[in-house]
Amino acid sequence: MTKKKIRSISKSCKDWIGNHSLLIWYLLICFMLAVIYAMSMNAYRSKKIGIGELLTLVITSVTALVIVMYTMETSKIRRIDLRRYDNETMPYIRLQWSSKSD
Repeated sequence: MTKKKIRSISKSCKDWIGNHSLLIWYLLICFMLAVIYAMSMNAYRSKKIGIGELLTLVITSVTALVIVMYTMETSKIRRIDLRRYDNETMPYIRLQWSSKSD
């Protein structure tokens, strides 16, 4: 492979990750919750933890998910607002045409 092709592949991977960063975070969080769920259900079935500890674990996991999703959504809104602000404050040239035939 040539260096140019490697740079092109690297750039496209970075662009894809940049555009899908929320999706990657969401999938990571879902995977972590699935692991926590599987571990807690296994511990509950083997009578290592009681129903109270299981409910505490589930409520804590859901709360963590809500906090992370809120943080990601707030970050997305902040980026959109910053982009909008940059576009509003960008200087522009105004052309005015005049045709006076005196």
